[in-house]
Amino acid sequence: METLALERIKQEFSIQQRVGGLQSARVREYSTAMKHGDVFPPVVVYHDEKKDEYWLSDGFHRCSAAKEAGLTDITADVQVGTKREALLYAVGANIGHGIRRTNHDKRKAVFTLLHDNQWKKWSDHEIAKHTHTTQPFVSKLRREVDAGTVRVGADGRVINAEKIGTSRAVGLGRVWDKASEEERSKWILEHREEIAALLGQLGS
Repeated sequence: METLALERIKQEFSIQQRVGGLQSARVREYSTAMKHGDVFPPVVVYHDEKKDEYWLSDGFHRCSAAKEAGLTDITADVQVGTKREALLYAVGANIGHGIRRTNHDKRKAVFTLLHDNQWKKWSDHEIAKHTHTTQPFVSKLRREVDAGTVRVGADGRVINAEKIGTSRAVGLGRVWDKASEEERSKWILEHREEIAALLGQLGS
């Protein structure tokens, strides 16, 4: 264990495996507890010694809470490894502490490996071991990937390609007509991955 300056820790949210990202209420809860002197488990960080970069793998809520509490450093379990190794650890994090993983979180973790050119070659049993899920669960999701019905966006979001352009089409049309140019531009930016997937389907 060692104490790391928060400013040295890279928080890349494509590594974070929570669907929906950070929970602001939980960050505030942790931050208040830290101000009162409560001790939290160390965050897990991977140190790329070649680049001298510290990649956060487990502890995104704790790091955000520490900054909100006005702290400048945090206790960390530092492992030697690259950003990629930090990601591999992250897909199985939070099984024994912190916020309990939802089924959506587990799906995202499995999809992260199934959409990787190297990790997708692993057996379903091996992927299940790393994501702390089950082989039948992984096998089911692999069939979805093979069928082309799901993909992972550049920001780490899991996208159901079957639903793109269908389930929200009518409601979106009404909202779009009433939206300002600024609101439309913001929506396009937030949904660029889904739009790209839809255009790919139309072009195929």
